[in-house]
Amino acid sequence: MIESMTGPNLDRPLRTALPLLRQATGVDGAMAGPVSLGGRRLVVTGLHGMLTSTMLGLVATPGVGAGGQALQMARPFAVDDYLHSKTVSHHFDRKVQIEQIYGVLAVPVRVGRDIRAVLYGLSRTASPLGDRVLDIASSVAAMVARELAVEIEVAHRMHVIAQHQHREDSSGPGGVDPREIYEELIAIARATSDRSVRDRLEALSGRLSPSVGPAVDCAPRLTGREREVLAQIALGHTTFEVAELLSIMPTTVKSYLKNIMGKLGTRNRVETLRAARRAGLVS
Repeated sequence: MIESMTGPNLDRPLRTALPLLRQATGVDGAMAGPVSLGGRRLVVTGLHGMLTSTMLGLVATPGVGAGGQALQMARPFAVDDYLHSKTVSHHFDRKVQIEQIYGVLAVPVRVGRDIRAVLYGLSRTASPLGDRVLDIASSVAAMVARELAVEIEVAHRMHVIAQHQHREDSSGPGGVDPREIYEELIAIARATSDRSVRDRLEALSGRLSPSVGPAVDCAPRLTGREREVLAQIALGHTTFEVAELLSIMPTTVKSYLKNIMGKLGTRNRVETLRAARRAGLVS
């Protein structure tokens, strides 16, 4: 994997997506791999429907091979006759021959502003891949992006928890409120459709819940992320705009907003902003 041992596990959702990609597009084989932060290096870590394991561990950089083209252009790339194409670098021709590959598509998986993975679809026939296949593959990539965003957020929260526990073990003053971590984990769990990720989040929340307890005062107490979401909504941004600005999923924004409304006792955005201003949470 590209990420460190404490980083997000991007391989699992990528491997899960490969059979779906084959079924949805009709390609003969599929593979995928995470991209290092900065988009400079891709390593293939998952295969499905392949004849051999020769593609496992393939490393591509921007402009190298079909995946490298997708990285460089930051958009889907396809070629119908890979071995005779003038638009690819041909670094991997031997591997392509071993796998009897004819056509290749590569679709970047973008989380926020970063490309975090690439999905490949591989055809062993001369049938053109076409725009329809690329559109379907892009839809699968969008679904994968949502799951990767969850994995990245989970890894971040786990890192914060580990730091907090380390500070406690060292008898130093803690700079992170456990209640904030707990409520953010609950918000992320509600936003993901992946059962295994949701179970992990709920288990982490359970580890924190005995120590956080109820708020000690009657004033609404928002987490740092909830305050960020509320501030962006107060500026007039839509759910999707808030998600883009904060590099989180739209469903997570909705979950945070639901939590805010519950704490303020409101039913919609207008009531929420009015109550937030009365409470001095936004100007």
